[in-house]
Amino acid sequence: MASYITDLSKPLGSVAPSYEGTPTTANNPTVIPTSALLQPHIKHTFLIRHPRRAVPSYARLCYPGAKTGFDYFDPSEMGYKESRRLFDFIREETGEAPLVVEAEKLLEDPKKVVSEYCAAVGIDFREDMLEWNSATRDHFAKWKGWHEDAEKSTGVGRRSESTS
Repeated sequence: MASYITDLSKPLGSVAPSYEGTPTTANNPTVIPTSALLQPHIKHTFLIRHPRRAVPSYARLCYPGAKTGFDYFDPSEMGYKESRRLFDFIREETGEAPLVVEAEKLLEDPKKVVSEYCAAVGIDFREDMLEWNSATRDHFAKWKGWHEDAEKSTGVGRRSESTS
């Protein structure tokens, strides 16, 4: 999420304290030095979702007492401004637009979208990439309440009956 690596309150070209002393470019909108952010083996990808679906989905998890810990909805936290700045920066610095995957298209035809994505990043597509066992994931632990649908799912576009 671009909003977690961008600090709009700081001037462009600022780095996170953990990177103090590491040079970056003056137009870098993130707090990650350009040399780390734009390593040649990385193929930046933006997973996007139309605001008509993304905003209500986010807002429904932001209310007093929510298990997410977010007790209010702030539209600026959606990260659209940060995402746009990051996309433009990557395109300007690399000369290539990052890949864009539309969530709606991914859910409509996962096999087609994932196989096209794999081709674009140079990895072999396998059908088993589209499915998994439902389970609690340790990496979601710090984001309580945000990923329950994902943890209950068993594949791209497939949801448990309780979340349909």
